[in-house]
Amino acid sequence: MVAGADVKAPKDWIPHGYQNTALRFLHDRTSLLPSGRGGGGLLLDPGLGKTSITLEWMQQMRQFGMANRFLVVAPLRPVYQVWPAEILGWKNFRNLSYSIVHGSPEVRRKRLALPANIHIINRDALVWLANQVAGRKTLPWQAIIIDESTSFKNWTSKRTKALRQLIPRIPYRSILTGSPTPKNLADIFAQVWMLDEGEALGENITRFREMYCYQVGRREENNFQVREDRSAEVHDRIKHLVLRLDAKDWLSMPPIVYNDVLIQLPPSAQKDYDAMEKEMFLALSDGSGREAVNAGAKYQACKQISNGGIYGHDRSVHDIHTAKTDAVIELLDELGGKPALIAYQYEHDAARLQKAIKGLHVIRGGMNAKEVGRIIDAWNSDTLDPPYLAVQPQALSFGVNMQHGQCRDIIWVGPTDSLDIYIQFNARVYRQGVASGVRVHRLCCVDTVDELIWARTDAKDDVQSHLLQVLREYAQRKQG
Repeated sequence: MVAGADVKAPKDWIPHGYQNTALRFLHDRTSLLPSGRGGGGLLLDPGLGKTSITLEWMQQMRQFGMANRFLVVAPLRPVYQVWPAEILGWKNFRNLSYSIVHGSPEVRRKRLALPANIHIINRDALVWLANQVAGRKTLPWQAIIIDESTSFKNWTSKRTKALRQLIPRIPYRSILTGSPTPKNLADIFAQVWMLDEGEALGENITRFREMYCYQVGRREENNFQVREDRSAEVHDRIKHLVLRLDAKDWLSMPPIVYNDVLIQLPPSAQKDYDAMEKEMFLALSDGSGREAVNAGAKYQACKQISNGGIYGHDRSVHDIHTAKTDAVIELLDELGGKPALIAYQYEHDAARLQKAIKGLHVIRGGMNAKEVGRIIDAWNSDTLDPPYLAVQPQALSFGVNMQHGQCRDIIWVGPTDSLDIYIQFNARVYRQGVASGVRVHRLCCVDTVDELIWARTDAKDDVQSHLLQVLREYAQRKQG
């Protein structure tokens, strides 16, 4: 695909002062290095313009004769909706040709063969890409941009291993994310390695853990935290590689208000919940070697019951209560027809919401990208009828702008264990360009794990990174 003249782009992208700072940083870490190779990370809050900054850097790298072809690795939504929109949406980026390398293997091969300035590929296709270019000493790209680099924090995942095969053969690198380490500093290792191939923190994860980390929980859990007495050293060793900009320091943003809606489970549902929580506590101390698996499964069941239903062994759904669905309806009534973005966790949550809210629009994982784009366009133009959109946060947490319409209310049906997803999802509405204050309504069933997760979220703690430790502390408090 090539940026075409038929797409209206009324004005040039003109960088703000902080965006010029980011541009200079990228050049310091790439084109100005004596070695002629290297990388820099832009750790910018959502709304500060990471994509447009990077496109301007690409333009300048082309003008300097440093690079002409770029590989962008991103989640699927930004692949289709964010990068093309930014390229086509500004006059001075329209000369950049791009090809979306997605589809069947045959389609991917054809699009990869196009001589575009930018190849944009989904992160889940990296294993395929690594196999396509295996054995080549040099690759066609002079620079690689890893959008939402937290997707690669797991050093041993298949996608990270594939990326590690590509990195040494591409001279210039950039990683983009808003929160590289929501709580666990150890998550930074793989992301930093993409920039310098181990110069700052060690050439492999084993060495890094030996030098800076301690193990949390059982050995088989493979969970590590950076030691408090070494965290300052880690920060010092990577400070030249990354630029951190916080939105509150650079943007004049309207207020954001958090409204916790406390819900008491119906007696029968509370009885079901208490029984499952008791099983979770027993699994935490069973000593069978399957503690993590069993406790994790019971924990997920507790979350589901709190939300209103639970999956059976055959994936059939058993509805238990409608307390949270009723709370959503009450909130919508209070809003008096104003738009609302509803974050749900499980498909049975969405089914109960659709049953209660006639015509409710839903974005879930696995949906056709064009259909998602149609819904978002209608959302941003205030033509979605009714003006209520339920979204599974994992399906829309990265890169999509949803602040252009009138929506200022986000409703979380249930909490997410991922602090990164929570921050990123709220930032779909609460970002640069939003005209008025945003309200985040968080549904919380009292005396359930909901309280635990929301407390961890407020403490900027990622539950999923050390689940068993969190659950043990929770069990001690409740049984104490």
